[in-house]
Amino acid sequence: MKKTTHTKVELLKTRLISSHQIIIMLLLAMTFTATSISAEGLTEHEGLIEPFKTVNIGTPLEGVVDQVYVQRSDLIEKGASLVQLEASVEKILVDRAAALVKFEGEIKLQKERLAFAKRIHKRVEDLFNNEAISAEKKDEAESKVTLAQASLLKAKESRILAKIDLKRAQALLDRLTIKSPISGV
Repeated sequence: MKKTTHTKVELLKTRLISSHQIIIMLLLAMTFTATSISAEGLTEHEGLIEPFKTVNIGTPLEGVVDQVYVQRSDLIEKGASLVQLEASVEKILVDRAAALVKFEGEIKLQKERLAFAKRIHKRVEDLFNNEAISAEKKDEAESKVTLAQASLLKAKESRILAKIDLKRAQALLDRLTIKSPISGV
């Protein structure tokens, strides 16, 4: 009878492994109680399931654990979040960077300044062609157009930098989440 029980435990181990319910165990070992049916009734056998594969996980940053998303013996998919470190400051940085990306006021302002400078330049050029104003005034109007174009370019570049800052802030936030490198238990 003992041999049959031992075979049933081995069969249980094989069935668990073959059905992919145990591929990985994030903890070193788990104690379990196996139940088998004998002529006298139920009998219990204690044993230890050895992990098929053990993976050490961690984060390159130090921090305080804020949330644990999994429990012992949960089925976990690759890439699933396991642990979240405290990240309130990083979340604020992401929110700030996202807001800066959405701001369009500076670009609109510089476009309007450029349009105004071009209108003034056209008027000044007409006056200069009719010899109503000096070349100095014409040069001044041309310079204002050039400066307005440069200001618009600077506003667009600032927006590009804001997008890069958002990606950076999101990457820093993502580093505070420990994810599973493989699927398993």
